[in-house]
Amino acid sequence: MSGNTAIYGIVGRNISYSLSPSIYRALFQKYQIDAVYNRFDIAPPQLKDLIRAVRALPIAGLNVTIPYKESFEDYIDKRDKAVAATGSTNLVINKRGVLHGYNTDIDGIAATIEKKLKLDVHGTNVVILGSGGSARTVFHYLVTKRAGSVTVYHRSRRREKQFSAWAEESRRRTKYRSEKMSSAKEMNDEFDLCVNCTPMEMSRLIGTTKASQLPKCFELRYAGIKTTRRGHIGGEYMLAVQAAKNFRIMTGIEVTPEEIVRIIRRASR
Repeated sequence: MSGNTAIYGIVGRNISYSLSPSIYRALFQKYQIDAVYNRFDIAPPQLKDLIRAVRALPIAGLNVTIPYKESFEDYIDKRDKAVAATGSTNLVINKRGVLHGYNTDIDGIAATIEKKLKLDVHGTNVVILGSGGSARTVFHYLVTKRAGSVTVYHRSRRREKQFSAWAEESRRRTKYRSEKMSSAKEMNDEFDLCVNCTPMEMSRLIGTTKASQLPKCFELRYAGIKTTRRGHIGGEYMLAVQAAKNFRIMTGIEVTPEEIVRIIRRASR
């Protein structure tokens, strides 16, 4: 490591499972980028101190994961269109002390639904489990693609109030309905897609039988996901798509999601 070595990392809570260090270290090595990549596994009170360190060291960039995707809204100086629309940031780049926030999750969400699940969401009825930053990004994607209705199951009253206030302003013609997560097991079967934006496995939230009855399921989490049927997909491809775009933003180098999928699978063995 030299004085010119760029410092990157991922910030989140309880992120020992994260494959981001494996992905970016492999890419830095392959493309001979003078950079290091670290985990910043921090508690919420430490976030302000980390932001100070980002500006002071300086740290070149951060990937952002649960539970801080919405928290960075208070710290970034500039936003791309998706961050402005959702308030959710999953990449921060430090450009001479000015923090630029990006939401590349939306690229991974769109690619997974359209290319892997082969679903056109126009006019469809969709369920979202959870109401954090990733759920906002999924909702924004569905609204822009004119989904017919979106029902969101919330894990707390506080989350429900925050999400619903934002959703009512951004939903356009898409119908929005709010439900408690505790009632998710009683949801009806009239949905075209269920998207799980929580850290918990979908079957634990809605039951194995109910999950098997839904035509298409997309779990954004990738750790520990075992898909046993067509139409049920984990977050591996989403991770690869957003990582490819992140790497281009970070370095200017184009890589394919398929190249990153190969890195993910090697790292997961």
